[in-house]
Amino acid sequence: MKLAIVSVFDMYNVNFGNRLQAYALNRYLRENKKQYEVTSLYFVKGFKDFLNTKKIPFLKKVKKRILRDYRKFTKQTGLCNEVSERLKRFNEFSSKNIRLPDHPYTWDDLKESDYDVIVVGSDIVWFQHEDEIKRVRFLDFKAKKPFRKIAYAASFGTDWIPEENVSDVKRCLDDFEAISVRESSSVEFLKKSIGVDGAVYAVDPTMLLTSEQWESVEKKPEDIKNDEKYIFVYLLSQSVEDRKNIERLAKKHGCKICTVPYASGTKSRADKDFGDIRVMDCSPEEWVWLIHHAEYVITDSFHGVVFSTMFGRKFLSTKRKEVFDINNRMKDYLTNIQSIDKSVALENVESLESFEWDYKAIEHCREEIIQNSKKYIDKYL
Repeated sequence: MKLAIVSVFDMYNVNFGNRLQAYALNRYLRENKKQYEVTSLYFVKGFKDFLNTKKIPFLKKVKKRILRDYRKFTKQTGLCNEVSERLKRFNEFSSKNIRLPDHPYTWDDLKESDYDVIVVGSDIVWFQHEDEIKRVRFLDFKAKKPFRKIAYAASFGTDWIPEENVSDVKRCLDDFEAISVRESSSVEFLKKSIGVDGAVYAVDPTMLLTSEQWESVEKKPEDIKNDEKYIFVYLLSQSVEDRKNIERLAKKHGCKICTVPYASGTKSRADKDFGDIRVMDCSPEEWVWLIHHAEYVITDSFHGVVFSTMFGRKFLSTKRKEVFDINNRMKDYLTNIQSIDKSVALENVESLESFEWDYKAIEHCREEIIQNSKKYIDKYL
């Protein structure tokens, strides 16, 4: 039988969480559901997913926004020159470790596909825009043969949906055999706001693999000297203030700052001179190693926190400063592992030693939600 995975995974970005969640679900299903031939789909650059939407009134403001988004979407990767080698290493990792199709998919490829099951997730596959839905990520298409629709740890990013999208989202999700979401709050959100019952909570795919499995993947960067103590800083926001506070804390604790500059792939003045150890061409394997061997981890990344807890690292989570709020996944995970006190405003942190990390309790919480997620996969696959 043939199984495809559809997520926000692509070959054009340098987001570590994006690649590692795609790798984790692909590997877990290949190793534990051997009756399936598992493939993670990715799409051609400029794929007009957002234009394959429901028919909407072509109001002037909507038309302007779609044209603006289309121009933005069809540009080159948008990555700064400093991370071009990083993207190459990302794609080498993907080609080596993720079972992929022999070419990037188009809309026509989807219609001609013959998969028995398509799993959508994880990551923010169901993020909402006014007046449109992304049909591919709601599996709203007909292939040449019928296929089962399963959602694994799918996320809305934030529990909000435009009123005009509700009927189409409900129509799509009613066609799913099973739905699991990555944030606990989304279970109730689906029921109350969209009228979809029966959804359950499931962990991010990176948590389906053990710390030992991740350790077999990791690789030490050449930039790191033996026994060098460092705070690993992975910030997607461009907050200068947060970086100044981290410098203050690092000096107080006698640690160097190790960072991946321009984590989002775009240049920013916040990262220009920040960090004692700057791993510019960091690969996914090296990123995992850097978290695993850090004295402390300070991050605004959901996956940064997940890997910190997986390896029992002392970590702090700072709220990402963004145009829109996607911090509910961080709050949800920290609540589930009884560590919400690690979500901090760095300007209020006097010392890293003022926090306690009870990893016996954290691991007990993690193990329970991981096993429930594996039972969900066993039931529907």
